[in-house]
Amino acid sequence: RARNSIRHTVGQVLNALGAAPQEAVAVSPLTASDVSTLRLSWESHFTQPELVGHLEAHPTLACRVPGANEYCIGDLWQERADIGIILEVAGERHRASLVERLVEAFRAGSARMVLLSQDEEQRALRFYQSRGWSAMQEVLVYRRSQSPIPPVQSRLAMVTLTPTRLPDLMSLESASFPWLWRFGAPYLQETAIAPNRRLLLGYEGSRLVGYIVIALHGNFGHLDRLAVDPVLQGNSYGAELLARALHEMAARGASTMGLSTQKENYRSQSLYERFGFQRVGAYTMYGKWIA
Repeated sequence: RARNSIRHTVGQVLNALGAAPQEAVAVSPLTASDVSTLRLSWESHFTQPELVGHLEAHPTLACRVPGANEYCIGDLWQERADIGIILEVAGERHRASLVERLVEAFRAGSARMVLLSQDEEQRALRFYQSRGWSAMQEVLVYRRSQSPIPPVQSRLAMVTLTPTRLPDLMSLESASFPWLWRFGAPYLQETAIAPNRRLLLGYEGSRLVGYIVIALHGNFGHLDRLAVDPVLQGNSYGAELLARALHEMAARGASTMGLSTQKENYRSQSLYERFGFQRVGAYTMYGKWIA
């Protein structure tokens, strides 16, 4: 909590300065070999080894001001080439030049939109707003303490993701979610083998009805995903999948469970609240269309 309070205070100060004129400067790529020369802040997303690995995987999505400890690091949103995200910027003096360079890199990689990490929003939202960045989506956050979980119906056969099932999953993903919220195939494939996550597909016969993704962090379980084929909604498949997800998290030691959903997704909110989830907060995603 103390760390979050410090971040909030720092963010308020930086936001107050965010609209100040920025000095243009030459910017160069930030490479894995440069990492040893950086002084990463205590609030960085990365350790030095993690940053080396990230830059090796995404060599075009970071830049720096030569001779200064100022840099900008980006990533692909949910492993999608069409949406980028600015993870962190170190250095206020040349933030504009760094961000412009990273946005150009995203554009060159066929991105249509770039989002801000929540840390960047806290640090410099006024800066971004003054340059045309705006709210893209409001997200509601829910929590549920450990309490009786409804029994699971057994209409669906729950199976893991395999290469032959991936086309079914991607078709369902496209039909179930608006463009911004769709996961890319690489992200789903990585999720399926991640040690702290579990991805399960629900089939009725040969038809994929829906799927769930859960994540475990100690005694906290998070419902990362719940999707039902839109054609089949209204038949209680969502309730069946949600109950399955809750049982899976509880069986792995989760005593508190959480999830998030779009503010406009009233159907899902009603389902979650029936299962004992309570709204505990909200946040806004900020971004900018670049194509």
